[in-house]
Amino acid sequence: MSIRPLIALVAAMLWITSCGFEEEDFEVDIDSEDEDDVEVTADDDIDPEDEDEDDVDVEVTVDVEPGGQSSPTEAEGEPTPDENAEPSYDLQCAGEADICRFCGPAGEVVTDCSAGDSRFECQVFELVNEKRVDHGLAPLGYDATLAESAKIHTMDLNHCDYFAHDSQDGTTFFERCAENGYAGTCTGENIGGGQQTPRAVMDAWMESPGHRDNILYDNHTHMGVAYYEGDGAYGRYWVKHFGRE
Repeated sequence: MSIRPLIALVAAMLWITSCGFEEEDFEVDIDSEDEDDVEVTADDDIDPEDEDEDDVDVEVTVDVEPGGQSSPTEAEGEPTPDENAEPSYDLQCAGEADICRFCGPAGEVVTDCSAGDSRFECQVFELVNEKRVDHGLAPLGYDATLAESAKIHTMDLNHCDYFAHDSQDGTTFFERCAENGYAGTCTGENIGGGQQTPRAVMDAWMESPGHRDNILYDNHTHMGVAYYEGDGAYGRYWVKHFGRE
């Protein structure tokens, strides 16, 4: 046996060891009649072929069982919850699996409106009072409890994807308003869908006789306003709740 096959054999064995295979898994055949050929075979279909006496090309196919996969590195870690993600909502207030009714939480509620407040809810509040004053009526006060019940209805309209004053389980505005804890008498509700600005929704309400009458009703003393953007059919939802104390 010449030195070249021995060198090739040693190189092949070193490669086998570095790959972590057991020695007994391999069969090494050296053809002493053709000292330029070295063949290494194994159970994992390793078939080297030496076409050049200075090169030994080894092709390896190794099947890794799922259990043998490495676990995530410490750098990958566990997924971090998105702090800005919208919370999961309970939509089963109706008590029946096939009827959707939003149960809360109410999300961000505008609880007060001072002069010059540019939030959509406060712009609607100012526009309503402008119309009332123009018609000789007293301006309304702003009420946080009415605003909260209005916000819940905007979110119910969005998450349950419908558009009506009564909830899908038949609960009326008056019942929802009272359930939310308003201390006075719940006296009216206006809803709007799709309008992009406070002025646009106010114009739509004033052009609708029923909504206009609500805005100019003399017995209201307070109101609360809610606006919500979501993925429902209308995209933007507006609700005003009126009350009397």
